[in-house]
Amino acid sequence: MTKELLNVKMNSIKDCQEVIDEIDNEHPGGTVLDGGVRVWFAGQKEKFLKELNEKLEQFDSISNALKIGERQTNFHLVQKGTRFGIFSGYGVSVIQPIEFLQIIPIHLGGNNSFVFIGMNENFKWGILKNKEFWNNETEILPFIFEDINAPTEDIYPVKYNGKWGLYYSRGKEFVIEPQYESASIIREGLWAVKKEGKWGFVDLFNNIQVPFEFEQVSDFSHGYAHAVLFSFMEDDGEVLINHQGKIVHFKNPQLYDDKYWHGLEVKTSYVNHEEYSYLVNDNGDIVIPKDKYRYLGRFSEGLLAASIDGEKLGFIDIEENIVIPFEYRVECWPDSWTNIFHHGFVAARLDDGKYSEECILINHNNEKVFPHTIRCKSLHFRNGRFENFWKIDDRFKRNFISLIDLINYQKGKDMSYLIRTDAEVEEEKALQRRIYAEQEPYEWTEEDTWDAMTDGMYGDYPGGDVDYEALGF
Repeated sequence: MTKELLNVKMNSIKDCQEVIDEIDNEHPGGTVLDGGVRVWFAGQKEKFLKELNEKLEQFDSISNALKIGERQTNFHLVQKGTRFGIFSGYGVSVIQPIEFLQIIPIHLGGNNSFVFIGMNENFKWGILKNKEFWNNETEILPFIFEDINAPTEDIYPVKYNGKWGLYYSRGKEFVIEPQYESASIIREGLWAVKKEGKWGFVDLFNNIQVPFEFEQVSDFSHGYAHAVLFSFMEDDGEVLINHQGKIVHFKNPQLYDDKYWHGLEVKTSYVNHEEYSYLVNDNGDIVIPKDKYRYLGRFSEGLLAASIDGEKLGFIDIEENIVIPFEYRVECWPDSWTNIFHHGFVAARLDDGKYSEECILINHNNEKVFPHTIRCKSLHFRNGRFENFWKIDDRFKRNFISLIDLINYQKGKDMSYLIRTDAEVEEEKALQRRIYAEQEPYEWTEEDTWDAMTDGMYGDYPGGDVDYEALGF
């Protein structure tokens, strides 16, 4: 079970003054003074408390405000008989009707992002509608599942007809048909699943990445997972495995201690006036040396982007084993947010011997997971997708590629919603040429030349503290 049970104290409505005081503080009524004290206008508070008490009479009991992860919410679990709902102290309203046998929050990533799932009278799970958040009546997940685990970017592990699969909430479809006996959550692009009594890991495309040969497994963290090969008496045969399913034996025994991994950070050193990158942890221990790598990226999913010569880029693990060869191009500064794995994938820039803006999406095995190269200055993972602020090539109809796009390609689905044909590319280029031709012609001036030569370092002309006449302009 990967859900957090709402094990909270329920207060009788007849004895819930503490909860009423909480709701009073949660409600935005009144006026807040400079000292942080809230003052109600005459009659306002009495009107608010009357309305609140009338609404509380609908319930048998109510919880204090729920704390979910690190977030203190203004949501309260309310109960009537054997049924539960959710009450908002901010809006003084029932935002989830009192009709569910159970209500549990699941995290969507980060401490402050969650949804409530509920079990209906038919003992089926779904995600509760929430007009306060989404302002619509659309169900994210219908109430048809026997169990639901926390999602990865709208892709939910669900149990349906006794088997586990992956369900895409926006498309209302299975991306992996229900087929596994048990399952956990997706971590670092790998999903722990059980088949024929043994555990292994598959990726988002349902390719087996770690064989089904373990009695138990943990989810992946920092590039590694704990697994039990056999269980006999007190000897459980526990091993550590990486993304490739290989058993790992650290040369540095400190790496077996989770605390050693805390606060991994890339820093810069100078050797013979040349800049190098190195890695330290929270304790200040140097994990990767100061004088070897001209470039290191941020640590993600057990790997760091690295370059020895400052030109060729690959990926190494925490003990400097080369996992992805040095065959890509370094195109960013140390400790940047590029060259980072997300959900098992990374955007790597191609190296054709000259400056290139082309990159591809690869996985931990250095396998290309999408057929088209992407031409743009930078490709970051934001908002659950690989995207660029402006565009990612004339070939693409939008400026991002989502996980579901990668899954659709791997499943052989029609990609015309994302990829232009050659004819459509030419049509788009012709349109841009027409737009450009219709623009007013612009006369280039000597001032513009100066701005271009100095790259704006003295400000737009006129205005910088520069004697232009002395320079011949």
